[in-house]
Amino acid sequence: MVFLSFYWNIWCVYENTSLGNGFVFICIYSDPFSFFKIIHFSTNESCLYCAFTLLVLSSSAKLREIFWCHILYYSCGVLGIQIGLLLFLFYYKRLSIENNWKKWLGFILLCIWLFICASNGNSVVPITIIPLFAGIIGELFLRKEPLSLKQSHNIWKPAIILFFVSAIGYIWGTRLASSYPSEYADGYLIYSDINNWPDNFLRLFTSWLSLLGAAPAVGEAIVSFSGLSILIKMCISIFLILIPVFMLISYSKIESYAIRIYILIHWSLTAVILFGWTFGELSNSAWRLSPLVYSSVIMTAFFFHWVFKEQSGLIIKRFGYTSILSSFAAGLIIFSEVLSLPSDYQTANPNYGLAAFLKYENLTYGYAEFWDAAALTVISNSEIQARNILINDDFYGIYFYQTNRNWYKDQKDVEQYFVAISNQRYEQMTSADHFLVQTADEIYQTENHTIMVYNHNLFPDS
Repeated sequence: MVFLSFYWNIWCVYENTSLGNGFVFICIYSDPFSFFKIIHFSTNESCLYCAFTLLVLSSSAKLREIFWCHILYYSCGVLGIQIGLLLFLFYYKRLSIENNWKKWLGFILLCIWLFICASNGNSVVPITIIPLFAGIIGELFLRKEPLSLKQSHNIWKPAIILFFVSAIGYIWGTRLASSYPSEYADGYLIYSDINNWPDNFLRLFTSWLSLLGAAPAVGEAIVSFSGLSILIKMCISIFLILIPVFMLISYSKIESYAIRIYILIHWSLTAVILFGWTFGELSNSAWRLSPLVYSSVIMTAFFFHWVFKEQSGLIIKRFGYTSILSSFAAGLIIFSEVLSLPSDYQTANPNYGLAAFLKYENLTYGYAEFWDAAALTVISNSEIQARNILINDDFYGIYFYQTNRNWYKDQKDVEQYFVAISNQRYEQMTSADHFLVQTADEIYQTENHTIMVYNHNLFPDS
């Protein structure tokens, strides 16, 4: 019932994207549940830790947007790791059984899955394929008792095959997407200004707190419900950093093969994201740390199980009780926040009103800036097709990110093209005597948007 009420609120808030994200919701719940069961967690314990995972992934508006409102490479990337690891463990469990069809079925499914993940290119490979391989291969090197030669070959040979399958998927996906530029998503592969590297790194902690909803307003009273809620979220944010560190230090004491692999996966993922954050372009947005939030929560579940089921030390028990009490308090706060979300989100989102106005005026094809373009197309189920453009005070052009050049050519049966912008942007363009304002055939205004209409295509030479 907790999960149903939780998802019902998300459904009401993000109604138009609920089907696709409902599937993601089920995957994000069922994958760790299956993983916990594989490593012999009880059903009640598995449900409890899955509930904790869902709550932490909803601890801020930005995390709710990333995991429940978008289906993009950050939320899908963590599923890529989780499903890939489940398939590998399914194969590994039957490693010593000769000619077992289930073993080879698991391996074939793993090949298909890694091919699909790798075909997403530079946005997914660093946060899925690299950590998964690093965890599996790294465990071989770090285990106390080496595998026999035969057992070792049973992992190395499939690993090489999986590497080549992933490489083929990457090449195929890169070629397939060559007409859909996505430089914005390649933050791992682009160096930032070397003078910004220290500042990028120093922004890490505050961005982490902000992403987890622990960013108070300036002047907010600490001794208030809101202030204490922020304080509790700060505690859980810090625990999500400390617990994976503690698990890494305790690596040699952990008996579970699956948990050892996941520890290495988490720290490989951390290394990739920290590199992109410090030296690349990831630090531009705090939500790019979201895969680490997910893996840190899974690590926290492992920690609680390990401490309370397998450890007897007084100090570690105290640390465990402190962290679990903070987690429980944070969970209650987050759950109350989710239940308080307005169910009439559509009336508060100006894009719904804009979509309704465009339908009424029979304006079905045009342009908008990135976020408005994507929103209009999705919430109208593509009845309105809005394409990305860049608009400056004296310039406009195609925004070649997650778009196709053919979308900017003359469209069949389209006589009028619109440009939808915010009223604030329109005022700026009017002050600058912008070309788009001067050449518009018709101009409409709504409460939040201005729509400029043209009887011709704005990009005839595209």
